[in-house]
Amino acid sequence: KRAVDFVGQYATVRSGKVTATMGEAALHDGGAGLILKVRCAEENQIARGDSVQLYSFDQTTGVYQIKP
Repeated sequence: KRAVDFVGQYATVRSGKVTATMGEAALHDGGAGLILKVRCAEENQIARGDSVQLYSFDQTTGVYQIKP
């Protein structure tokens, strides 16, 4: 699968928080799972363990954007 194929799926936040410059989430892909770089441009209360939807992927930076 290509990275862009995961847009629309849900991942579980692994980092303590997600900001415009940092954040990590785990995606269960049916295999070993993937660790993804995620960012949220808006102020949020996203915390470790939260389920978030991947809504876009930046090919240049390899980062997924999520919404609170």
